[in-house]
Amino acid sequence: MEKSDQTAEAIAHELNNVLIIIDLSLDLLKEQYIQNDKIEHLLKVAHDNVKRGTELNQRLLEFANRD
Repeated sequence: MEKSDQTAEAIAHELNNVLIIIDLSLDLLKEQYIQNDKIEHLLKVAHDNVKRGTELNQRLLEFANRD
């Protein structure tokens, strides 16, 4: 069981790194396309899903660190 907890924790940390890069990239893109409503909408949808992924990742970390 400990090995699966360690694996889940390692996956969660790596996924967090990916989500951070995506989130920062979306923020940079949003700055470039402030006047384009369609692109702003798509970036918001993407950002909302990054947030969802972050929440799921938090649950994975909680699972890995349960006592």
